Amino acid sequence: MAQAQVEAAAPAWRFTPSFTLTESWSDNLHLLSEPFARPGWATLLVPALQLRHTGPRLDVFADYRYQRTLYTSGDDESQNYLRARATYDVANNRLFVEANANITQENRSAFGPGVVPGAPGSNPNRVEARLFSVSPFVRGDVGDSGFWQARFNQSDLRTPHENGFGATRQKTSEALASVRSVRWALDASDLRTRTDATGSLTDQRVRADLILAPTSQAHVLLVAGYERTDFTGDGRRSDATPGAGLEWSPGPRTQLSAIAQRRFFGTGHVADLSHRTHFTAWRLSSRRDSSILTNLLASNAGGLESLMSSLLVSSIADPAARLASARQRLWELGGAATIVNSGFLTERPFVYRSLEASMVLLAPRDSGLLELRERTETALGAGASAPDSFILSDEIRQRGYSAAWTHRLTPLTSFTLAASGVHTSGAGGSGPTSREDLATFYVTSRLGPHTSASFGVRRVDFAGSTQAASYRENAVFTSLSVRL
Repeated sequence: MAQAQVEAAAPAWRFTPSFTLTESWSDNLHLLSEPFARPGWATLLVPALQLRHTGPRLDVFADYRYQRTLYTSGDDESQNYLRARATYDVANNRLFVEANANITQENRSAFGPGVVPGAPGSNPNRVEARLFSVSPFVRGDVGDSGFWQARFNQSDLRTPHENGFGATRQKTSEALASVRSVRWALDASDLRTRTDATGSLTDQRVRADLILAPTSQAHVLLVAGYERTDFTGDGRRSDATPGAGLEWSPGPRTQLSAIAQRRFFGTGHVADLSHRTHFTAWRLSSRRDSSILTNLLASNAGGLESLMSSLLVSSIADPAARLASARQRLWELGGAATIVNSGFLTERPFVYRSLEASMVLLAPRDSGLLELRERTETALGAGASAPDSFILSDEIRQRGYSAAWTHRLTPLTSFTLAASGVHTSGAGGSGPTSREDLATFYVTSRLGPHTSASFGVRRVDFAGSTQAASYRENAVFTSLSVRL
């Protein structure tokens, strides 16, 4: 009996293989403009494997899918999708090593048709991006109420030469250090990146916060800072970055944090407001900052997972299990297959301004999400010869939305209605534009403990410009999923 108890308590590796077969008929199989549109059948074969392990020192999560699309017209395709993360405790909750691996299907151009992960249909704007990173970090305590942490990130982004576009390789290293106490905080970062188009670029920042607490619910931040960067392409420049911020928590369900600083491009800021009710979680977020890290998967899936996870705090105590449940519930709302990807690849540094409003619903028989977002990216001078979307316009503005609602008709059957879209335009509205909208409706029924089937319809509208031809598609699909 003692041996059985030890074996039951030992952390286990959990492998969850699955397989999905989808058959669809489309009136525009290869997403071509109206004179060239042809109907046909597409078969999707999607074997997948999910891996989870939570132990006293090692934590692993990996989700891999291989999608093979067979067309009646030939020209079969395949894509890979991977999201993996592993963290190992090297030295008794002090020294850790974290590794991440991601394979996604991205938009090469901001003005081409957006990639819909998991959906059939050849897309000349699709490119497979592979991002790998390793991050050792060490942390410790400062007194009774403070902590410190130092981290080094090394990442490598690669895209192959395909669809007439050249290959991309971006190698980035970043060192970060922070010390935080009740009344003060210090942060420092040193980012170095290299691509063929930009050469080597650096961005260094130091920030000191003085934290005042006029009440137990509100904290005021007085910020002093300094930065050096060569993102502008005019040589390295140095600037003082003073600022101020506010943190306010009127209750356990509502939090506000905001900070603004003077930066080399003007005023930068980060602001987040969140609120939670019994069945819903809400977030409003605004940011203005500079970056050279490619904006991949700008559908904000991570933010939606965090919101959904916050609704499960009372029912699932373990953070890892709670996040896994949040991912599963979002997948039941359509997952990535109902969201038009608005990210695009670039090697240049840029200044971005983003505004996002999102909500998730989790009720006994209903679940849903709503997300509205606007993002403007302005290219900086470094890497001006990079063959990307900024050649067409130095400023690119994108407005997008995602909405989904699932209603459980019976304990085994539910229906989902989902819609998403993105509108992209150049500077001042005079440059190239594009707009894509996707609407999906399907019914899902559980046939057994590990088997489900669905039937639905899909419509895609893409209004292009001189960069890509417009098209429309209507499709009917049915699928069978088996999870072992």
